[in-house]
Amino acid sequence: MVGARLTRPGRSDIVKSMRRFIFAALCVGVAAREIEGQQVPARELLEFPITAVAELAPLAGTVAGGLWNPASIAAAPGGAGIASAAALNTPIAQGVTAQHVGVSGRLRDGLFGGASFTHAGVSDLIRTDTDPSTDGGDIPYGTSIYSATIAWRRRNLVVGGALRYRSGEADMDRGGALSSDVGLRADSLFGTRLRAAFSTFLLSPTGGSRELRSLLAAAQLPVYSDSVAEAAIGYAFQSTRLYGHEHYLNSSVRWRRIEARGGVAQHDGLGTRTRRLRLGLGLQHARYLVGLAREDSGVGLGASYQFTLTAMFK
Repeated sequence: MVGARLTRPGRSDIVKSMRRFIFAALCVGVAAREIEGQQVPARELLEFPITAVAELAPLAGTVAGGLWNPASIAAAPGGAGIASAAALNTPIAQGVTAQHVGVSGRLRDGLFGGASFTHAGVSDLIRTDTDPSTDGGDIPYGTSIYSATIAWRRRNLVVGGALRYRSGEADMDRGGALSSDVGLRADSLFGTRLRAAFSTFLLSPTGGSRELRSLLAAAQLPVYSDSVAEAAIGYAFQSTRLYGHEHYLNSSVRWRRIEARGGVAQHDGLGTRTRRLRLGLGLQHARYLVGLAREDSGVGLGASYQFTLTAMFK
């Protein structure tokens, strides 16, 4: 049995602790299912939109490394090389944190390369015996991804590939698996301003059932655009084996160096349907890009927040 850390809580703290207890039980329940299927633990932590600041994940290109789409490393502003850091935090009732660091840059004309490290984990899961107040030590629960990406651009079309190694741990269970992903991005589809992308995530042809792969697709259409401002609408779809699928409809407005984004994501899976509001803000100053995002949990556990910082270099 697992539970949250309890130290003479008040009534509101009891509610938070019970929510944490329920979330911990769900995590360990999923872990047990993964152990039974000989899968790498903690895969569900990567269902959070890490590095996508309310953007359409397959088209997001302001954070280095190409986590969701290896083709996105060729979409840096102005074709520059970039280095990024990102952090995500959920409410205490969930206790999930995630970090990402990455670099992307031009290797030669038309060819780009990148590398990144991503980690997500749950904090304050403690081991208990028969008494929930007995502190038996923290239960480790988390996952890390090491990625190397490459992309080739030909005019408005980008083709990318990634080699990834993911490790995970859930209490005493530990494992790892290699995966290889592919991604496509078209910036002017059919001669229009329509942008579209497709990618895989944790596709493991040699790993069999050790990884739960995701398929992602997105399209975005600017409805107004000039040298100063742009307004666009977009749609993204993500399907993860066993976990279900997500639809995300959003809009964005850019004026000079400020961009605001917002939309609603609907997730269907594991017998439930949730809707979450996503809001994001991007600001460019000199050679730096700063991103802030907020997303509802959809199940009454509060909102998660994300921060990104990207530096551009020649």
